Amino acid sequence: MRNQGELKPHEAQDAVEFVALLRRLKEQSGLTYRQLDERAAALGEVLPRSTLAEVLRRQTLPRPEMLAVFVRLCGDGPRVEEWLETRERIAAGGPPHADPVPLPRSAASGTATETAATGTSHYGAPLPGTSEGALSTSRRRRLNTPAGWSAAVAVALALASTSWFLMPDGESTPTAGPVAEGWSRIRPVGSPSLCVTEGRQRSGAYKNAIAVQRSCAQAVPPRTFVKAVGDGTYYIQWDHPDEGVGCLTVLESGPAKGLLEPWEDCSSSRLSQHFRMEPVNGPRQGAYRLRPAHSGLCVGINDSEVGASAAEVIQQPCTGKSDQEFYIEAV
Repeated sequence: MRNQGELKPHEAQDAVEFVALLRRLKEQSGLTYRQLDERAAALGEVLPRSTLAEVLRRQTLPRPEMLAVFVRLCGDGPRVEEWLETRERIAAGGPPHADPVPLPRSAASGTATETAATGTSHYGAPLPGTSEGALSTSRRRRLNTPAGWSAAVAVALALASTSWFLMPDGESTPTAGPVAEGWSRIRPVGSPSLCVTEGRQRSGAYKNAIAVQRSCAQAVPPRTFVKAVGDGTYYIQWDHPDEGVGCLTVLESGPAKGLLEPWEDCSSSRLSQHFRMEPVNGPRQGAYRLRPAHSGLCVGINDSEVGASAAEVIQQPCTGKSDQEFYIEAV
């Protein structure tokens, strides 16, 4: 295989040039679409050959999660952050860099913006910690990402992908301590190859976005941000590039009773948005129980659906079983 250093993704001017570099990367790897598909599957990732072939034929940017998997499988893993940062810069319409730019870590902080609405069941404004001048306040509150913010997004995506590639058969042995605020990934202990992310109720009885478990390779967007409320509980915030920010809220009535939905109005007085994150002792150390402050119950996956993709995350009586335990990892 030729030296991957010959490729300079940071010099790509637009999507056409970027995709052309991806085609060259594949050629240098010597791998076929079938081989890439099979190697991705062996690592618990998804990289369908038909989808990849279509991406490399088009002149539009691939999804970030697909890009990270593809770059690693082609042997350019040490520079995955550079590829991701370049993709984000092109998507944001920025100019090319003369040289690769060091990628800073994001350190978002602040309090969630509250609105006058009550019970609005959709996302709201972008997460705090980004300067007001960098945010768009359009009707859909689309996030406008400058170079530094794009780099932080790239780091988060790259680290999330990297940590999963290093986990053998989905096993994880972190040490559970106090949960730190910041960008995070939440994985059910009973199905650690899956992540908590946005989905829909499978019965179709409730149409709004809710929390489900899905392959970690398909879990972003939205990104997840864990933020302390200040009383030992936490918000679980979702940041979506189109919809803005929403705090997961336990629904207390209707066809979606017990499910978790992102609401734009995060409130210090709405206990159904506050979660206690209790470390688990014993053989499953490194995991946490999520307990809504308003009920004292537990958040989990129905026992019969622990490994099912798109299974709903739901509030239920605490049982002490692993289907009510989650790994919460900084990314």
